[in-house]
Formats: sequence, C-alpha cells, structure tokens
Amino acid sequence: MPEPRTVPEMVAASLALADPAAVCVEYGGSTATGAELDALAWGIAGRLRAAGVGTGAVVGVLASPGPRQVAAWLGVLRAGAAFAPLDPSRPDPPGIELLREADVAPGPPGAPVPVDEHAPAVVLVSPDGETVVWEQENLLHAALTTAWLHELGPGSQLLVPGATAVVEAFACLCSGARLVLTDVVEHQGRSFYRATGCPGFAAEIVGESLRPVPNTRLDVLGAGGEELPDGVEGDLWVFGPGVPGDLRRCRTGDRAVRGRDGELRLAAPVEPEPSSSPVQVSETGRRRAAELFAETLSEAGLYGEAQRAALREPDADFFRLGGHSLLAVGMIASAARRWNGEVALGDFLADPTVTGLGTLLDTAAAPPLRSPVTTGDGWYPALPAQQRLWFLDRISGLRQAYLVTFVLEYTGPVDAVRLATSIRSVLGRHPALRSVFRLDHARRELVCRTDGPAPEVSLVDGQGRSRTEHDAYLDEVLWRPFDLAAGPPARAAVITSGTGATTVALSASHVVLDGWSLRQLATEIGETYRAAGQGGRPFLPEPVHPAEVAAEPAERGKARLADVLAALEGAPLDVDLPRDRPREAEQRTAGATAVLGLGPELTARLRVVAAAHGCSTFMVLVTLLATALARRGGQRDFLFAFPWAGRDDPRLVSAVGMLAGTLLVRADLRGEPGWAVLLGRVRRAATAAFARADVPFDAVAAALDPGRDLSRPPVTPVMVSVLDAPLAAPALGEGVDGRVEIRDAAHVKYELALVGIEHPDELELYADYVTGLFDRATVTTLLADLCGLARELVRSLEETVPEPPVESTVDFMEKVRRAWADVLVRDDVDTETSFFDAGGTSLLLIMLLDRLAPLTARELTVADLFRCNTVSSQARLLAGDDRPAPAPRVQDRQRLLGAARRPAPETSHR
Repeated sequence: MPEPRTVPEMVAASLALADPAAVCVEYGGSTATGAELDALAWGIAGRLRAAGVGTGAVVGVLASPGPRQVAAWLGVLRAGAAFAPLDPSRPDPPGIELLREADVAPGPPGAPVPVDEHAPAVVLVSPDGETVVWEQENLLHAALTTAWLHELGPGSQLLVPGATAVVEAFACLCSGARLVLTDVVEHQGRSFYRATGCPGFAAEIVGESLRPVPNTRLDVLGAGGEELPDGVEGDLWVFGPGVPGDLRRCRTGDRAVRGRDGELRLAAPVEPEPSSSPVQVSETGRRRAAELFAETLSEAGLYGEAQRAALREPDADFFRLGGHSLLAVGMIASAARRWNGEVALGDFLADPTVTGLGTLLDTAAAPPLRSPVTTGDGWYPALPAQQRLWFLDRISGLRQAYLVTFVLEYTGPVDAVRLATSIRSVLGRHPALRSVFRLDHARRELVCRTDGPAPEVSLVDGQGRSRTEHDAYLDEVLWRPFDLAAGPPARAAVITSGTGATTVALSASHVVLDGWSLRQLATEIGETYRAAGQGGRPFLPEPVHPAEVAAEPAERGKARLADVLAALEGAPLDVDLPRDRPREAEQRTAGATAVLGLGPELTARLRVVAAAHGCSTFMVLVTLLATALARRGGQRDFLFAFPWAGRDDPRLVSAVGMLAGTLLVRADLRGEPGWAVLLGRVRRAATAAFARADVPFDAVAAALDPGRDLSRPPVTPVMVSVLDAPLAAPALGEGVDGRVEIRDAAHVKYELALVGIEHPDELELYADYVTGLFDRATVTTLLADLCGLARELVRSLEETVPEPPVESTVDFMEKVRRAWADVLVRDDVDTETSFFDAGGTSLLLIMLLDRLAPLTARELTVADLFRCNTVSSQARLLAGDDRPAPAPRVQDRQRLLGAARRPAPETSHR
C-alpha cells in the first residue's frame, strides 16, 4: 500500500486495521463504532457527489459535537471537498450551502474522490470574518503529531472539548484511538502550545520550555524577520508542514526568548508603550534595497532567474542569493554615494535582507563632516587597534607575527623600473604608510604623525641567485621587524631573474596596514603601472588620513560592552587543541601552513546547504571546526576570534591603514545539537557579533580575561576567517601573467588559524599553526576531519534544501498578469493580491481558466485557480512548480465559501 498523503487515505488505512466493533467516537450517551462511523461518512460522501459537490468545493457543517459531526467532516473530505466547521449557537452564515446534522445518514461504501496533499481540507472562519485554509498536508501533519504527543493507538482514548475537536478527531481516526468528546478536559499533567491559525499543537510545554513537535521548528525573530541572538526577546515563529501557506511559516503573536542552554521559553506579556511603533520599511526604501541587491549581484555575475524571483520577497537574504561580505561592503558604499546616507556595515549584516537594508536606507543620515584631530604639534592620537598592536610590537617574541606580507610572481615582459616606481608612488601617497609613533607621557597616550619618510622600494637584480638565496632574501624583506619610532613602517622589493620572471615582495607593520588594505594597494599599483605605460596619470581615490577615523567617538561602542559580555557569559577562555607539545611561558610565533581543498563537488553541495540555512561560509567553518574539536576532546563550548574589516563608514572602503578589528564568535555544542540547530546557534552568535562590531576588542578582552599571561593570545588561541575571493595580482598588461604566491606562514598570531579562501569552484582551507606546538601530521589530520564533517553535514541537511525555482516561472508571470488584466479590465494588477480581492467573481474565474488553460500541457481546473489565486502562484502552477499557494486571508466569509464552487441543489440554503 502506498504511503498515505491525505487524511482520507490515512483514515482508510487505519480503519482497515481496526476492530470495526470498537467504539470510535463517544459524546455523552451517544457512541459510534468504527463501522458505524465509516457508513455515516460514506453516506455523506455519496449525498454530496450526487449533488454535484466535489473537488474545490467548501461545505459548511452545522452539527453539535458527537459522532455525526465527525462523520460529516470525514464524509466531506471523502467527496473531495473541504469542510467549514460552524458553531450551531451562532447565526447561520447567509448565502452558503450547509450540511446539517439531520442530513447525516449511512450509505454504501464507495471510492473517495482523489485529491493531492495541497487540496483544501478545512476552512476556519473567525468571529471577525478572517478566514484560514488548512490543506490536506496541514491537517494530516497536525493529526499525526497530536497522536504522537498523546501516544495514541488502538485501545487508548483522548478526551477533548467537542467544540474544538477537529484535529483531535482525525488524530484518533488516523491512529485507531477512541475519541471522547466532553465539556471537561483532563490534562493529565501535560501542557501543549497551539499557535494561532495552525492546526494541532506546535510544541509541548515542559516546565517553562517549549519543545517542538516532530517536523516542526520554532524560532525567535525580530520585527524584520531577522534571526535574534540568544537572550534577546522577539516574535515566536513556527515553521513546518503543519503551517498553512506557501512558505510553511507563521508568526504566532506570542513573544519568546532562547536561552544560552538552547531552550526556548515564552516571554511574559508586555504592554506596549503608547508612543512606540515598529519600524516599517517604506516602499522607496524597499525598492532601493532591491535595486542595490540586483545591481551588486549582477555586476558579480550572480544574478539569474532564481535571484530575480527571490527579490520580489521582502525577506530575500543577500547571502542566500549568493552575495558575500566583499560585495556587501561595495554595495553599502554605492548606497552612500547615490543617496548620501550613511549605513553601517555591521547593521546591515545583522539583517542582510531587502527589508533590513530598506529600513536602514530609510533612516540613514548624511555622514558628518570630519576633520583630523591633532594634539597641536602635528601628532595625532593613535587608533585603539593601533595602540594594542603597538604594545605587542614592544614584545620581541611577537613582533614578526604582526607583519602583513604579500608576494607576487610575474612572467612576461615586465618593466621592472616602472613597476618599482609605481609601487613607490602608491605606498608613499598613503599617510598611514608614512607614520611614526611615540608614547606621549604627558598625555599618557600613543600618538603618531604622518610626515615621515615614504616606504623604501628596492629594485634588485636576482640573476644568478639560487632558489635558496632567493628565498632567503624574500624572508629578509618580509619578516624583518620595523622601527615604528623612526619609520617608515613598510617596505617593498622588485626582484628580476633574467629569465622573464619578476617577483614583488611587500611587508608592513600590522600597526599601519590590515588585510583589507592589500586589495586596495594591489588595485592602485596595477592602475599606476598601466597609466605610466600610456604616459598618463592614474585615476585613484583620495587617500584617507588615519586621524579622520580617529575622530569617531571613541566611547561609541563601549556602551554596548555589557551586551557582548552577556552573550559570552560562561564561555571557556581557552580551547583544548590537539597539541603535540605543551606551551612555554611566552607565546611562540614560528609557524607553518597546511592546505586542503574540498573539491568542486563537495564545495557546491556545501554552498547550497549553507545558503538554505541562511549561513555564510564563515559560519559553516566555525561550525565544522567546533565539531571537530569537540569530537577530539571533552570541550563543548568554544570562542573563536575573527577579523572585522572596520569599514562601516562607506567612505573608508578604499582607505589604506589599520582599521580592522577583532570580534568573537561563540560555538556552543552543549546538549548535543544536530547540524541544523548548531548552524542556527552559530548564525545567531555571528549576527550578534556583527551588530556589536563597534565594541573595542581590548575592552572585551580586559573584561573577560583580566589576568591573562603571555603564553597565548588573549581570550582564545584560535582564529577563523574567510576570504570571499582570493587576493589577485595587479594586472600589468597584455602578455604578463601574475599570481599571488601563498607561502608558508613563517610567523603566526594564533596557535591555530583556519582560513577559507573562496575560489569560483572550490573552497580551499589553509591552517596556519605554531610549529612549536603542533606536528604537520596533526594539523593535516584536523583538516581531513573538517572535510569529512563537511560531507556529513551536507548528507544530513541536503534533504531539507528546497528545489530551486523553475526557470520559466517569470515568463509565465507576465502571461498571467496580461490574462488578469484582460479578464478584470484593469492594468494595475498586483502579483500577490487574491483574484477575488482584485474584483474577480466565479464567472470571471471561468473566463480566466479559458485564458490560462492553453498555456500549459497539464489539465487545469477551477480548483487549481481557487487554490492558486494570485498571479505569482498561478505562474508557478503553469511552470510546473506545485508548491502550495499562500493561505487565503479574506474578510468576507461568503466570498471564500461560495465564490469558486457550483451550487449544490440538494443541500440547504439559509
């Protein structure tokens, strides 16, 4: 027997296995056995079919609680129709057909009218006229879930109030249990949570916690639908097949909060303040955000049919559409240039949706004018990050770990003199790379000035040197520390070989240069070299002075330090790594690098699963690393550091300097969560970190770990980061091929640093590690574990990834819109408005069917158009995408119950 997909199929399978003489339904002194209820239901089904009632129809059932009421419900479903349970104590709704209790009589068995799982099953009409449709899948899921919650089966019984027994009735019919309808319910010590508008129960209440029923997910979201971090109160949402509507999700109307233990609890009701109102995105803001998404993705070659269709939804997520952080930075800068409004990158990453960005654009203010702040004698206050790095530079054993290095290899006709001159010009134009530093004892602060000498660029003839001599010279250029008091804090060398190969080596103190700046320097070097070859001047952005950044209020982020500390409360301040040797009294930095590619096939699958769960590659890597370390040891809660670009101000996108910061992400594996739950925890933790990126890392470290020693980095010895695109060599012209040479990290800041580099078709993992603590084999094995866990993750979660939209849906969208315009005689057709809300009638629906039927090879019925009653859902229907349409919500109950079905002559009218 095939697996039942609808309620009539499941009930038929259950009745076939049950004792026909066993009591099935009981109310007061009235009972019905399984055989009697079966006969009553077949009598109703036969009566309705004879009256012409079938698929797509809705029948109002007006009956008091008892066996005949339940039989009427089942009989309507067997006829292929949907039933609307009506309250006999209320006035009869005018103008619709009703099935009364007196009409219920036994009849011979027959064949049920076949329907699919998306056919309407129950129509609920609230006292205020709002209507909700439960499909067959919704009702079946709710019935089976209720049976599971109450452990129902043959020989068991369920006591429920008769007035609200739809789901419970079918739970008993599907499981063989006895339904006892009563006016008094015995809870038997168990409590359940029912979400408004959803059939059945969404969760069991255990203590103060909500435990979702099978195939159901609960989550706490913000006003814009964004994920909220643990400990933050928000709206409670239910997701799963039991939820009516196209997206299978609904806001319950209740507030909830998820604790650090992963448990979700209902929040106490709070009376809203009269003056407060939720921030809503304007149509202008939404349109601008959608345009920015489309333009940014299009320029990156990531804009196709799937993205175009998704951007019609206000909750379209930038990262799920294929975007990454590099594109996000450019997009925010583009918005600032176009509309002169400042949007913080961290605020966008906290809610990277069309609605989220639209709301930020609505409230964006013009950036304030800034002027450099000096101490009056040409010395500027150093940035907070520079102060921390300057202190580390004073520790001799750590100096080389805080250098930023860059090696390029070129083959072809390179003009070495022109290249060295171009590099010298680019490095010298940026004030940060001319900085010298000193400690101002009077002011008790680190200060700098930017009128020091320009960085040295050497032109070296390497002809005749061996590979060993060449590498030794590169190490000298790259890893020799800088005197920050004398300057300059950067250097470069152009090395020719005489064989057509040219090497460029660049090194700078991390105090004046971050990783983001390398991309800008590479771009400017290429632009300057090419312009010089053509006898022109390069087109370069105006350099940014470090003091312009320093003019930001230094205390702006400290006010939110308490929020950061609350999110990290209880987290271990060290990581149990698989070290081969113990730490020494002072931190070691001599390092090496192990590399592993995941391969195109696994990378593609991992990206699909990550996008489906709203996760970036960074979030996935954090999840994989924490899981690998947890399986190797006893630790279940981790803190990892990760770099933050620090370019919240769009004007700083092209800035060269030390603007980056360090953030912390928590990966909590306590309670043995599954992959989906763990990804959700990491996503929420990362989102919270993005939103509080302005909190200085030094303040966090001082509060978390005030008594730390010098044997390891502060707070955590592990760093995780992702490069959304590999760093590219500057393009020098035709016939010249260039590449970035990725060398072993001779010195490292963290005991273990996991870096993912996103190539177009593969994710490569680089593990920088301290050689004094780890053998290469240990780190190589760890990378292999990550690869194995990635395969485990995608195998576990791939079944939950929805199929991509059919490519021809948009083509049908325009055809359906034109058909509506012709039938309704109006041009302003909205894609998400119900046909009946737009002015349609039963007669016009038949006319629409005649227009749409020739557009598809499938048999199209009136019931199909009733179920899919918007332009967008009908376009999906024609394209062969049979996902259910959004649940109809209308204010006129007569319209829903009567608009799309034929009259039933033998049923009563009121």
